Amino acid sequence: MRCWIPGVAMVLYLMTGAHSHAHEEPSHQIKTLSAAIHAKPDDSDLRLRRARLYREAGQWKRALRDVTKAHAIAGKVPSPAIELEFGLVWLAGANPERAIHWLSRAIRRIPNVPEAWQGRGDAWAKQGKYDKAIADYTQALSHQPTPQRFIQRAQWQEKVGQIQQAIAGYNEGLRRLNFPITLRLSVIRLYIQTKNTNAALAHIEALQRKHPHAAEWPLRRGDIHCHAGQVEASRNAYNHGLSLALKSLQRRPSALAQTHHAWALVGLGNRLKAEGLLRSIRSQHPRLTMAQQLQERLSEKSIGCGVWR
Repeated sequence: MRCWIPGVAMVLYLMTGAHSHAHEEPSHQIKTLSAAIHAKPDDSDLRLRRARLYREAGQWKRALRDVTKAHAIAGKVPSPAIELEFGLVWLAGANPERAIHWLSRAIRRIPNVPEAWQGRGDAWAKQGKYDKAIADYTQALSHQPTPQRFIQRAQWQEKVGQIQQAIAGYNEGLRRLNFPITLRLSVIRLYIQTKNTNAALAHIEALQRKHPHAAEWPLRRGDIHCHAGQVEASRNAYNHGLSLALKSLQRRPSALAQTHHAWALVGLGNRLKAEGLLRSIRSQHPRLTMAQQLQERLSEKSIGCGVWR
């Protein structure tokens, strides 16, 4: 006898079921589910779990076939889990209109599931309807706050000129999520953009207190002072960062420590040494984002101010 699980619980079960063996490769999980579906071809739950795996693997057409079959098995009234998966599959298939249709149906029945709000927010954004996307992400955050959701909402707020709302949102996320570094760096960037130097420096000071031997924070302090036109303060910060980077290289050489060394040299205006060091770093680590950003600074007519613009 099959056990009946009510609405929201069923959705959560299906959302987590595909990850119950997180140590397995997705292809192995799909193979395992395929064998189970072969044995029980009319089990809609199994098809939904495989649809989710296919979608997350970028195979949205196969996911669509599975969720369509699950819908056919379920009958005329699909479960909220089927509606949710239909919406997410159509979102993955770059059809935001159909995604919004299905996700709106899911939200009416399971309003406490954040993935439904997030998915519809992403679909609204694909249509350029950022105010609706922001509203849906706010709902998702009310149910389950995550750094990525705060960052995405703020990026859309920036896009429509709501800079202060984006800053307020980042600060809300910092309070609710115990000050993750990703949100700190995001709000610092906006403080620099809005010329709120003191607020940006306050966040850097908090990070320096927590990580006193890390070169990154005095280097970022140097960037902030530089952007504010505080030349002497920026040089002092860059020199402090340089000292910490060199000590780190002595203790344990790494690409990160080398990049911090280069960052300090760029900030201090030492083009020749910075160019040589960055060539060496990028030849060994061509995808290192920070090194790429520093190289871009060197390609400009004047250098200084590290990686933050």
